[in-house]
Amino acid sequence: MIGSSAPDLGLQGSVPGRLTGRSGPVGRDVYFLDAPTALLRATIHHGEEMLRELAMVAASDLPQTLIGIDDHEPLDVLPLLVAVEDALADDRDKADLKVSFVPDALQGARDRLASNKATDRLADEGKFLTLSAAPIMEGCRQWYLGQIVLQLQGDPPTAWSSRHLASRSAATYPLHGPSPG
Repeated sequence: MIGSSAPDLGLQGSVPGRLTGRSGPVGRDVYFLDAPTALLRATIHHGEEMLRELAMVAASDLPQTLIGIDDHEPLDVLPLLVAVEDALADDRDKADLKVSFVPDALQGARDRLASNKATDRLADEGKFLTLSAAPIMEGCRQWYLGQIVLQLQGDPPTAWSSRHLASRSAATYPLHGPSPG
């Protein structure tokens, strides 16, 4: 369980994306250890491009069932992107990042993981202008979305490593499971 046993990342000031409610912070911290900053930034931007393409295809005459993607919970990755940009501004190739996500991010990350195969398939079939994710980006995408899912479920963080560069179908994360309690 992440809490007082979470690593001290030495981050100062407020964490980008921390939401505050009437009773204080409503987000839960997710740690991205040894994050490859340039790769993570490129992966996040690619993922957002794929979502824009998906929205255009969904608005077309192509039926939603043909696409193979149901409606999904949105996932706000801007706080992560801000943390990555800050690390890059400090000339860090790798960084330990701490980002706060709202509880809905658990389902949003699950949905994004589930839609990755379908969006890559559509890109491979030429229905998107954007190309499918390169294997290194696929590994990074699986890792960062998996970290959101697993840590919001209460698992400890897993640092980025070369093992995350496996083939598209190798990395698996729970797409359904218990909600944080």
